[in-house]
This record gives sequence, C-alpha cells and structure tokens, in this order.
Amino acid sequence: MTSRSAEFAGPPTFRFFVYGTLKRGECRASLWPRLPQDVRPAFVRGRLFDLGPYPALWCGDADAEVGTDWDWVEGEVWTIAADDMEATVRRLDEIEATDQPGCENEYDRILVRAYESPGSDASVLAFAYQYSTGQQLPDSIRVSAWGEHQVARWPARE
Repeated sequence: MTSRSAEFAGPPTFRFFVYGTLKRGECRASLWPRLPQDVRPAFVRGRLFDLGPYPALWCGDADAEVGTDWDWVEGEVWTIAADDMEATVRRLDEIEATDQPGCENEYDRILVRAYESPGSDASVLAFAYQYSTGQQLPDSIRVSAWGEHQVARWPARE
C-alpha cells in the first residue's frame, strides 16, 4: 500500500459519501452541522438518478451483483470528528428524510465503499444516503455515465 492509499484509509464511522446537494458548492452544503476535518473526491459503484432538484443514488449490493451495469458515481467523502458524529447523523437524517418519526424513509443511510478514483484499491467505508425505492426508478431519469471509466455525476455533465 502506498502512503497515498494509507492516507485514504481509516475508520468508517467518521465519514460520509455525498453525491448531490450536500457537496461543496451545492445548495445544501451550508447545512452540515459541523465543519469537516477533510473533504476529498471519491467514487462509489452504483446508479445515479436525476429527480430534478436533487439526485438519487442506488447501490443495491454492487459487490454481489456481478454482471450488472453499475457506474462510478462521483461525489465527496466528508470526514467528521468523532465528537461531531451524533449531531451530524441527526442533522443529515433530517435533511434526507431518514428515520424521522411517523414518516417513511425517502433515503436510507447505508455503508458504502468509497474509492479514491475509479478502479483504485484505495478506499474507505462511509455512510451514504441511498434512495429507499431506487430499484424502482426508471432508466429514463438515470444520469448518463461518460468517459473511460463510465462516471456519473450530479448535476449531470453538460
């Protein structure tokens, strides 16, 4: 393992993979309750859908479903201090309509493997918010992947 890979390794409970409105420069970036220790580009295997004002990620079980057409979904890994984790989870769950009293989840908080770059061995486990009924989303709103590594990004590449 190179030193660069070692820098990207670490405990899963301190990280979030975000791919839409919570990324730097997007409309909800200011809603994070605590400042991150670090923010890095990252990629997960999955499918990305454009719901209009925000995207939806569907990872299913990308490792188990060999032969399916998974893309590399581009986003960011935000590293959060352990002392800030509870407040961060509580706030992000509110934003993503996850585990809110009396409501069905719009998104589920899951663990994903986030890679430093498409095809890289350097990865971390991170929380991500997956659309609860993502397996039912139509291909007509799937974000088209592009380039050598088939990368999908939201907002979609122009």
